[in-house]
Amino acid sequence: MRPTFLLLCALSILGIAGCFETSLSLGPASGAKADPAYCGNWDVRDKDHPDQPPGVHIIIRNLDGKQYYVEWIESGKDGEPSKSQRMIGYTVDVKGVSFAQLRDLPEDGSIPDKHLVMRVALKDSQLVLRNLDDKFFKDKTLQADADFRRLVEENLDNAAMYDEGEIVASRAPAK
Repeated sequence: MRPTFLLLCALSILGIAGCFETSLSLGPASGAKADPAYCGNWDVRDKDHPDQPPGVHIIIRNLDGKQYYVEWIESGKDGEPSKSQRMIGYTVDVKGVSFAQLRDLPEDGSIPDKHLVMRVALKDSQLVLRNLDDKFFKDKTLQADADFRRLVEENLDNAAMYDEGEIVASRAPAK
């Protein structure tokens, strides 16, 4: 993973470049159940330079048994935090695949209309994140939550529904 790729991953998860944000839902928060296995501190490192400081640090906490608090912290050139994004969200199961619906928590206290939707999994003790690609959804007619869920169900294994690449994070010590 090159530093440029890390930056693109960071930008995409922050909703700046190409990821899918929507006001539609794959399922209600009321039916969500937080999985403690996702909770903890996670580091995204350059796989070609694993001895370097992580490019991104992710903090995930269980808020109430249903929702998570998520903090995405980008590292600057010196390895010190340079930018962070705070979110609240929950996971939804779609035919055995987990998707996170994450809403930004802006400093001004406003509540955004849209949330980020991404595929999430734990594989080999690592957190694997995959953004949905907004280009896939642009020409689709999605009027209701049921339309959105049906489209995702039908395309779970369709690479065109996802941005290129995965974001892979390993457990990190508490900070």
